[in-house]
Formats: sequence, C-alpha cells, structure tokens
Amino acid sequence: MMLRTGYANMPHPEKAQTGGEDSWFITEGLIGVADGVGGMTKLGIDSKMFSHNLCEFAELGIQSRLMTNPERIARYAFSKVSVNGASTLLIVNGEDSSKIEYYNIGDSQLGIYRDRKGWIHVSKEQEHDFNQPYQLGRMDKFTADRPEVGIAETIDTNIGDVLILASDGLWDNVYKNHIQNIVAQEIRGGTYDEGDLALKLANNAWYNASRNDDTPFSDRATVHGYSLPGGKPDDITVLVATII
Repeated sequence: MMLRTGYANMPHPEKAQTGGEDSWFITEGLIGVADGVGGMTKLGIDSKMFSHNLCEFAELGIQSRLMTNPERIARYAFSKVSVNGASTLLIVNGEDSSKIEYYNIGDSQLGIYRDRKGWIHVSKEQEHDFNQPYQLGRMDKFTADRPEVGIAETIDTNIGDVLILASDGLWDNVYKNHIQNIVAQEIRGGTYDEGDLALKLANNAWYNASRNDDTPFSDRATVHGYSLPGGKPDDITVLVATII
C-alpha cells in the first residue's frame, strides 16, 4: 500500500524571494511538513534551514535506515539537525491501508476525510499560548520543546480516505467545515488530482489571509482577548494524499 500525494506551497508575501520557512517531504508511504518559526529572525536565525534539515533527515531515516514509526523518525531527524532554529513537525505513515500513524508537535494539523462521511479525524494543535506553538528547536540560550512532548496517534482508515496535511497557514485561514466542503466537491465522481486539490485549498487560505472576514485565527484571538480581525498572512503548505 502507498499514498498518492500532491502538494502546494505559497510562502508569506514578504518571504517570497527566500521561499518562506515551511518545508516538506513526500515518499511513497510517509509524508511530512515542518513549519519553521519565523520569530527566530529577530534573533538573527534562519528557521528555513532548520525546518529544511528536519525534513531532509526524516527522509534519510526513512530511506537509509528503513524507519517507519513517525515518532522515531522525528526523534532521529531532530538528533541530526545541527543548525540553530525552531520548527513544528508533522509526520504521517500511510503504509498500511487499514490505519495511519502520525506524530505531531506544534500547530500543523492532519485531517482525514472519508467520502460521504466527512472528517473522521482532525489532529489537535499544541500551543503554549495564543500563537505560540510547541516547537522543536536548537539555539544557545533558547529553550524549545523536546520530541517527547509531541502527540503520537494511530487512526483506523480505509482505502480511498483522503489525508490533508498542512501547516497552520491553511488551518488558521480556512474553517474546517469549508475545507471539508472543498474536498468533498473535488473528489466527487472519483477522479481528481491531489496536487490540484492541494492548490485549491492553498488558494483559499491565501485569499482569506488578506481579508477582514472572520477566520479561525481571528476567532481564537478573540477568545484570548485580542482584536485581530481577518486572516493571518503566513507560509502555506498543503499536502493532499489518497490512501490507495
């Protein structure tokens, strides 16, 4: 069994020249996304390199060390990164069509969609406080989270289930019920392209990020006592995978 995966990436408008701080990897059975923490730039740190290295070493663990457990892959990748920086990390193993295993630390999320049923699972975010996600990190005089505080889960799945794996650039700007509606409409009829669906979701997030309409981000801000109307301009990375 394997995953048929497509992706879309749109860096923050102010980071277009450098490509933003999101990174991702795609193999036949395992996929992942890492969202470099942009706030590190205030300390002279480029978190793009940190998130990129996390994904590189994750792939190395999968391909050369034959690792398949997402948490083990995350621990291995983190142990190998030597540059300073910080990043969230989400890794999914879809090698077994009857279940998926995932590891997540931070505010990227995984949604599992089943045709005619909708979401059968959406992973939880991990935040220390509003807009302060858990994050793997290395830096002198900087305290970040360790891999062991991440969440590892196993979810029963079926062939044909669709995985939406994305950095918070999607989930902050598009409500989950709207993401579900887009997925349902796109896969109707059984013939669709994962890359096209990923791009459609990313475009929705990009559009909402620049407007003043209510968004999941503005809703959470209100709950925490902040007035931040509209969306949140951010790097947006979306991976769409079908279990086949």
